[in-house]
Amino acid sequence: MARIPSPTRGTRALPNHPRIQPMLRECRQMTPALSWRLPDLTPQELIHAFPNFSYQVMNYTGKGFVCIGDAHRFTDPIFAYGIFFGIQEGEFAVDVIVRLLSGEIRTNGNPFADFENFCDQGNDVVEDVIGVLWEFPLAFQRIFTWRDRVEETALISLGA
Repeated sequence: MARIPSPTRGTRALPNHPRIQPMLRECRQMTPALSWRLPDLTPQELIHAFPNFSYQVMNYTGKGFVCIGDAHRFTDPIFAYGIFFGIQEGEFAVDVIVRLLSGEIRTNGNPFADFENFCDQGNDVVEDVIGVLWEFPLAFQRIFTWRDRVEETALISLGA
């Protein structure tokens, strides 16, 4: 039995929601290991749905300051993208800072405007991908395991 920490303010109990059983079956089908780990799909207690707690700060760069990673945007804790984005954005910011200090960038406005736009575009793509994952997990799984199915089919056709 899996247990999620006790509900907090803003959660909803979903005792007999019609999508619960299909969702549990779909999650179990995503990988064969879940089938034997979850033989019984009977909920042992109320299932709680947590609202989306992502956030985005606008205008997080300016003359003399820049926010990196989770300081300006948080998308999903499950995949730890914040760590990756924090490191990547830090590296991108260093490039801008070096160019700014060397005099290559001269501006009275926001020297990090292009950096902010670039980071927002990357975060938007990942947020969309994560949204598709949560909304259509089985379709998402099929997209990322198609090579496994092709290899299985090839092995079967070869008689291996």
